[in-house]
Amino acid sequence: MLTGQLGEQYNVSILVYAGASAVVFEPTAGDQKAKLKQALASLRAGGSTNDQAGIELAYTMA
Repeated sequence: MLTGQLGEQYNVSILVYAGASAVVFEPTAGDQKAKLKQALASLRAGGSTNDQAGIELAYTMA
């Protein structure tokens, strides 16, 4: 998995945008692998895709 290649110099965020956009995982150093894997495991597919809200939230987080 890609998480194994991340180090502390990387920041990772996870956003969802199915129906509504939301932050699932706040910006966190890439060496926090257990937290990142837990956030990834919590994701589920569902709802419609709200591309615009997802892109706007991603730009806000960047």
